Amino acid sequence: FEVQDLAKPTRSSYLPLMEVAYKEDPDDAQMCFWLGRDLMWANRPDEAVQLLERYLGLPTSTWGEERSEAMRYIARMMPDQRLVWLDKARMEAPHRREIWADLAEELHGRADWLNLFWACSNGIENTRRTGSYLDDPNCWGFRLFDLGAIASWHLNAMDRAVEWGQMALELDPGNERLRNNLDFFIRRRHEDRAAPLGEEGVR
Repeated sequence: FEVQDLAKPTRSSYLPLMEVAYKEDPDDAQMCFWLGRDLMWANRPDEAVQLLERYLGLPTSTWGEERSEAMRYIARMMPDQRLVWLDKARMEAPHRREIWADLAEELHGRADWLNLFWACSNGIENTRRTGSYLDDPNCWGFRLFDLGAIASWHLNAMDRAVEWGQMALELDPGNERLRNNLDFFIRRRHEDRAAPLGEEGVR
């Protein structure tokens, strides 16, 4: 997510200027998006959601990556509808890892391990950096691999848990929690492989 430098005095002038620009041309999709985003940053969620929903309804709102970003913002501000909006964002721009990362965090919070595995798989295997100003470098760190490894462990897919656990640790080698998790996954995999076959031949 975006972190503003609130020490810069110029930021305080952006919002009123954008409000003026929006009043002058309320059908300007770009201004509608930027104003909605800044209202969110200004902790005015009701107005922000209203503007972002208006943005999504404008005929000139055609850039899928930006539309998906607006949906991510709405999901943040409407926790009761977060999964609905994230799913809309996923359908709008499935190639953006940012959306899958948000979905993964939400599904992890719900302990929905099967869908968490699905979200992490798609986020890891089917996404790319867009090169736009909307790319979030944080989404290309260890976290998606971390959550995928946790989901894999809960589903007893230990080879995948180890694989993703290793990749998470490679991206953040000083993270002791990731190192401990990986050690645990490796032990569990070894134990599963060493376990004797049951009566039905299934481990």
